[in-house]
Amino acid sequence: VIFLIAPCCISGGFMLRAAAEQDERTKGMYNALKEISGVLALLLPATLNVFLVHFVQSVTTQFHKDLNDPTSTWQRDPHESEILELVKKNETLAKTYSERTHWDQQPYCIHIVSVIGTLLSSLATYVLLCGKPIRPFGLEDKQEDLPGGSVAGLIQPTGWAVLVVVGLVTVCLIVVLLWMRRAAAKGYNKSDPNDDDSETETESYADSSFSEA
Repeated sequence: VIFLIAPCCISGGFMLRAAAEQDERTKGMYNALKEISGVLALLLPATLNVFLVHFVQSVTTQFHKDLNDPTSTWQRDPHESEILELVKKNETLAKTYSERTHWDQQPYCIHIVSVIGTLLSSLATYVLLCGKPIRPFGLEDKQEDLPGGSVAGLIQPTGWAVLVVVGLVTVCLIVVLLWMRRAAAKGYNKSDPNDDDSETETESYADSSFSEA
């Protein structure tokens, strides 16, 4: 990781040092060092990836039979059977969650909230791509030159408008996710009244899905 990050940091440091330097000769030297560090930042990851692919291919070829044999114990985790069982159970819970929160099962109010959130999200994306929500600013610029002397000066009125729209999109997302959690955990649209045994597990899955979202 150090070999991947260090050249980028060094190149950025030389760029800032060159911007603050008054002597043209010294400034040229720092710019040259910046370019060299930038080239190293491109070459090192590519070289490491080549070695990585080579060693992975070597191990894959050497243990090809073991990798394709389900009964092989090579590099087998002691708890692999338990993990596979949990994965299978999680797939079942995911299917149940998907069935209970499907678009066809959602009420019209949730449909409306979803459509509003989609339109607002599209509007925010359009403004970000086609507008100028942030003032141009480079690493060589200074903070005191910004309006108000703070980072907030980078944000233009359109940028603040985008932040408000993103906030509204977040509210819509939270509303939809809360409904989905309720539908999955409490059986809001449960089609099988005898499916009570997995209710606790479904609720736990709904909580984890809500946290990830």
